[in-house]
Amino acid sequence: MKTRPLVEGQQYPPYDRSKAAGEKEVRKGIEKGLDAVIINPTGIFGPYDYQPSHFGAALLSMANGKMPALIDGGFDWVDARDVVRGAMLAEKKALTGSNYLLSGHWVSIPEIANVIKEITDASITGFVCPMPVARFGAPFATAYNRLLGRRALYTSVSLRALNSNHNISSRESNPRAWVPTASI
Repeated sequence: MKTRPLVEGQQYPPYDRSKAAGEKEVRKGIEKGLDAVIINPTGIFGPYDYQPSHFGAALLSMANGKMPALIDGGFDWVDARDVVRGAMLAEKKALTGSNYLLSGHWVSIPEIANVIKEITDASITGFVCPMPVARFGAPFATAYNRLLGRRALYTSVSLRALNSNHNISSRESNPRAWVPTASI
């Protein structure tokens, strides 16, 4: 099993750095007697995405036939309900200071688009942009969307996430560990 250190350098997105900083603060509290467990969910999706989230906006764009291109990438997605269930079980059963990765399944953007097409009968593009081309174009797409007052769906940050590790797993690697995952 591979693990990685907390992301702290400026080369990482602010969101990732803020999560790492929060985890460090919780660990300081644990050292002082705080009874806490840390959970790290992968990409969360689920019902009642009110804003919508960045991923929710991408799903809606696909469903409305407004996604000009798909990206050759994907992510490990976990259902929000499974994250809640895992967090509640960790609170009840895990040892203080334990850390758990709550993951689901790695699914590509084209696979997600196919599911949306089946459900909605939407007209979804068949063009899948290679990641190097998408990375080159992301700054231009971000600037263009800013000029129009819209949120860009594919940014340098989102593309980095979509090109992330395909081998994420919440399987038990420590004989003392308890892994609170459920199948989606």
